[in-house]
Amino acid sequence: MNCTDILPKDILNEAVNAICSRYKIGHESVLKQMNETMHRHPELIKKIQKNPVDITRLKAYKTFIKDVKKQIYYQLRQYHQNTAQETDLKQHLASLVLNQGPSDDIDKIIKGLLSSHVSTQERLPWYQEFYQTLFNLVDPGKSIIDIGCGIHPLSYPFEKNNLNTYLAIDKDPVVIDTLTIFAPRVAPVKLIPVCMDINHITWSDYLTAQFDLAFVLKLIPVLHRQNKSALKQLIEIPAKQILLTGNIEAMTRKETIRRKERRMLQDFIAMTGRQISGNFEVGNEFGFVIR
Repeated sequence: MNCTDILPKDILNEAVNAICSRYKIGHESVLKQMNETMHRHPELIKKIQKNPVDITRLKAYKTFIKDVKKQIYYQLRQYHQNTAQETDLKQHLASLVLNQGPSDDIDKIIKGLLSSHVSTQERLPWYQEFYQTLFNLVDPGKSIIDIGCGIHPLSYPFEKNNLNTYLAIDKDPVVIDTLTIFAPRVAPVKLIPVCMDINHITWSDYLTAQFDLAFVLKLIPVLHRQNKSALKQLIEIPAKQILLTGNIEAMTRKETIRRKERRMLQDFIAMTGRQISGNFEVGNEFGFVIR
């Protein structure tokens, strides 16, 4: 039974609007989740059918709304939003790269993939400004290491720099598979995707000298919350300069988290003993270049 069949219209609209005001989600998506969740709450259904008055005061109703919010929060936290679509795009990309397909077609597939991954999706409207701001702050040099890369390397303007090597490290095998498919497209630049947990990285396995630039994009706050031990490993990033970023607004909720994320970045910078050489802010992302 759908919530639209059982909840009074005014109560339903109030609940949907309240959730949309807090989370980064549209009305239709909230309604869909409420419908999918309703069947798990038979007690609420019985109570409403028996007496539909003042249902918002019922413990069963409050439990239902809490469950809906929990499911929405979980969905919004998933980096891969549509795995079926992502698989189709990857297969199409593999065919185009193998057969040296038209650049416009490849660019469309890449845009689709960037849209399918939460972290790059919110950066998508800002990519041109992102790189303009970055290159005004730093010379990327000939070698880049991207830690916790996601599919961010798909966006990098390889044709505009004298880059030789781009080492992309992520623990997600789906991400690494996508980057491996894409890698031949940027030759002669060596895009090297590596599937590895940060805790297990031995830096000397990948270089004989320092990288010119390291990307650590929106990663430090995540590790601070989920895997603090990895922060010690990142202190030793073998790079001449590092771009560290965090979010201005939360990924799931409509709330500002700049102060909290800034504090985490600054604590990490203090741990490295490095100095801030530039400030970075584009779209929903801010951070520092350190040397």
